Amino acid sequence: MRTLILILCFAVSMTGVSTTPKAAEAQSSTSSDAAALTAFKKAIREKYDMKEKAFATHDAETIVTRFYTKDAISAGEGFGIFVGRSQLRPMFAEDVNLYKVKIASVHTIVRGDAGGIGWTLA
Repeated sequence: MRTLILILCFAVSMTGVSTTPKAAEAQSSTSSDAAALTAFKKAIREKYDMKEKAFATHDAETIVTRFYTKDAISAGEGFGIFVGRSQLRPMFAEDVNLYKVKIASVHTIVRGDAGGIGWTLA
């Protein structure tokens, strides 16, 4: 088995968090940042828990339709570039049978309405 470490960025809806650069800078040391980070971590953990379960049950369709948007782009060294669900579907149909997935947060950041998380694929 090979291990892959990816850094992913997500656009997430964060109620009450401004997306303008000046407003984001003004909020950088406020408690709303802590609340936004907590909300992001919870929301993304739920998505990754769903993805882990789908891998464990070899359910590619759940990954493709509930984890990725219809216009998602997935890229990884040695894996290629896949654009949209129609390209992701056959890749995950194979991958769910090849890989055991455990996703662990390495570092999480939130800036405005975007955030990122590092994870591992075993």
